[in-house]
Amino acid sequence: MKKITLSSAGCGKMGVNLGDIGIYTFITRYNYTAQCWALDILDSLNDALLTGLMLVPGVDILSPHPAVAEVIGSLYFVETNVGDYMLPTAMDKGAFLAWYPVAGVPLS
Repeated sequence: MKKITLSSAGCGKMGVNLGDIGIYTFITRYNYTAQCWALDILDSLNDALLTGLMLVPGVDILSPHPAVAEVIGSLYFVETNVGDYMLPTAMDKGAFLAWYPVAGVPLS
């Protein structure tokens, strides 16, 4: 498992090294209508793979997208306190993504 720290600073954009599959861009933003954080994933060519993924704790957010999960693996949103995911300040409280790569892909 690799811990991916995210930011609460507005529209957070960061490059994430996913080992042998490359550096992907993760963009986080708070969705005030849904009252939770959302994630966009861009591939190494900056093409959007998935957009608007709701960051809900305890759920593999890639499982509804098997073609992407087959390449990336699994991503779980982990919150510090129950209900933090609904707060615009959740990332500042230590929430993060846990990445589990596809079997055989080394963590980096």
